[in-house]
Amino acid sequence: MATPTYQPHAQTSKAVAWYQPTLIQLPTPTKDLFLRYTDLKTEDAVKAHILAVREKAWQIHPYPCIGLFKFLNFSIHLSPIYPEILNRIRAGQTLLDLGCCLGQDLRKLAFDTGTSSNLIGADIEASFLQLGYELFQDRASLQAHFVTGSIFDEDFLATRKGSIDIIYLGSFLHLFNLAKQRVIVSRLEELLVPRAGSVVFGRHIAALEGGPFFMESLGWDMFRHSEVTIRELWGAGWEVHSQLEEYESATQESGNWQGDTTKQMTFWAIRR
Repeated sequence: MATPTYQPHAQTSKAVAWYQPTLIQLPTPTKDLFLRYTDLKTEDAVKAHILAVREKAWQIHPYPCIGLFKFLNFSIHLSPIYPEILNRIRAGQTLLDLGCCLGQDLRKLAFDTGTSSNLIGADIEASFLQLGYELFQDRASLQAHFVTGSIFDEDFLATRKGSIDIIYLGSFLHLFNLAKQRVIVSRLEELLVPRAGSVVFGRHIAALEGGPFFMESLGWDMFRHSEVTIRELWGAGWEVHSQLEEYESATQESGNWQGDTTKQMTFWAIRR
């Protein structure tokens, strides 16, 4: 098999607030997975490997999740419904991780369930999907399916409409304004199996009072939900559970690069 090539981004300067040159802390669940899932034998070897792959990822696109090692914050297992998700995947149900980045949460799922053929990862950056195989050393063993594309494309996962049981959104929804979030919800409704119990779950940066938020440092027009506005986003026909918490980062990024000290984190699950 040919060695994958990665397309560099035009602007990859490290002189930004969301680039952290060293890995301050390796989260325990992440360390344990690397030591048991890959051929890496020591924590030092894991850190060196992560740093090397992170540099390649930064050249592809200098996202904050790359510069601040947020891709090491495996978040899917923190959801209150994670035990249910594991059982449903073991039973053969299909899960889509939308905006999966390097596929880190899918690897956690694959490790915890012992199966991966019914897992799908989708991201707009094809090179990230390829780099995920390098990060986790599993190109020959992982059976998950990866798709490149945008949820806003009319033909996104067109052959999968009405066939996905579970959709996971990890730190994804808050990246968009409210109008775009409504489009996302409508597309997710089309992808889900049309029966009671189909579920979308995840987490995102939230607020005590939901509303628009402009991240000046990055020029992003976002919308952060409260427990009230997330229910309004989905509307009738859906059962919404939302749990608001103080924001914490397992990798201990330094500085207030987002220009906000009041942000919250919410874990949520929405069922038909």
